[in-house]
Amino acid sequence: MTIIHEEVVELGMPAMTMVCRVADPAILKSLTEGSEILFLAKRFNGKLTVTQLQ
Repeated sequence: MTIIHEEVVELGMPAMTMVCRVADPAILKSLTEGSEILFLAKRFNGKLTVTQLQ
C-alpha cells in the first residue's frame, strides 16, 4: 500500500510518500486509488505495517 502523508510531528516524520505492508489484505477491498484514509501502523520485524484503516 502506498500512502502519501503530511508531516507527522509526533513521530518526527516529514511529509512523504511511503510504501507499507498491510497486516490483512482484506482491509484494502473497500479502497480505491486516491482514497483519503486514517490509518494505524505498527512495526513488525522492522517493517512498517498498516493494521487498521478508516
